[in-house]
Amino acid sequence: MSNMNDACWKLVTKIGYKRLLCIMCAFLLWVSYIPVKTSLLRLFAGQRQDDAVVAKYLREQAAFAGHQDLGRSSDVVAFSSANLTCSFNLKEKIKVQADDKQEYVNILILFTKAKGNAKLTQSFRTCVESILLHTSIPIYFHLVSDEDSCVIASETFQHLYRNEYSKFIYGIEGHSVSGMAQQLHSLVSHLQKHFSAKPGAYYSDALFFLSVALHRVLNLKEVIMLDSDLTFRDDIRKLHDQFRDFSPLQVIGMAHEMQPVYRHTFRQYRMQHPGTRVGEPVPNGLTGFNSGVVLLSLDRMRQSSLYNGLLNETLISELARKYMFKGHLGDQDFFTLVSLEHEELFYVLSCTWNYQLCTWWKNHGYESVFDQYFQCEGDVKVHHGNCGTAIPND
Repeated sequence: MSNMNDACWKLVTKIGYKRLLCIMCAFLLWVSYIPVKTSLLRLFAGQRQDDAVVAKYLREQAAFAGHQDLGRSSDVVAFSSANLTCSFNLKEKIKVQADDKQEYVNILILFTKAKGNAKLTQSFRTCVESILLHTSIPIYFHLVSDEDSCVIASETFQHLYRNEYSKFIYGIEGHSVSGMAQQLHSLVSHLQKHFSAKPGAYYSDALFFLSVALHRVLNLKEVIMLDSDLTFRDDIRKLHDQFRDFSPLQVIGMAHEMQPVYRHTFRQYRMQHPGTRVGEPVPNGLTGFNSGVVLLSLDRMRQSSLYNGLLNETLISELARKYMFKGHLGDQDFFTLVSLEHEELFYVLSCTWNYQLCTWWKNHGYESVFDQYFQCEGDVKVHHGNCGTAIPND
């Protein structure tokens, strides 16, 4: 033992007290770094795993939608006119100019990339026909479309007009997808980095943020914006009547997301904030919204200083950083993130008006909690065939 003590003393004398102290401190720092390093590696590994899951989800959504060249969104537009040259050829038979004395409902549908896409075309036809089948009020259709898709839409309306629906087609107006995109770019380009998986991805196209800034580009009082993969089972007048139920501060109406999408997307925030409402299911959780059916009170959106302030790049970046959020679903990600701190802006639409059929997340890590999200009481008024899910016939 004395020999060991002598050896240690000689080592201290040879190295020097200060140098030995530095070596010991370095050793202690290295030892304490190991768990930190391990935690960081786990964090980054978890993030990579999250990214991989999201990437798979996006690939499958793109496949369901039938888009073959999603990395070249700029190729979608082959013309630059603010108006479509495609004609619906119904001007002599129906009114195409709004009459303030006539009660009608404004509907906007984004219908692009339909050429060669039979599934998308059929979904659009089914959606429009189901609206006209059940409505008790005339419809003014606003289509945001490219030239080829406009031709397909025109054929659809020609067919429907001949099949006793003419009295409910109040008007049809085509809006150039390129013209809309150009107007939107300066308004929403800063949002894309927070709510798109990557530049050029399916949901990164500026048109997937159309509802966010529609009040800046479309001069209407209010409009119902619809996905084309919907089938109506009830009168759209009843849906439109819910604008009357908005509170003074509410500017947008949507149903909650019916999958644990945001339980996943806010995973890192939830890990650091146990007990948070963020990503939890209804009725008490901040579940997030689905933008398949959106009631947009455009007048109120224009007048709301709170809402327009939330379009600020700095403010949105701060919110995204606070909630450790990187989205991939365009407008509904924006609305969901904003709703975490400003629930008062949103009218919660019944799930029966947007009954989402997709169950993708059930088989991708969330089977144990899936049924807490995938529930809806009441008679279904609108089926939403998201993820390419087949819609029941009755």
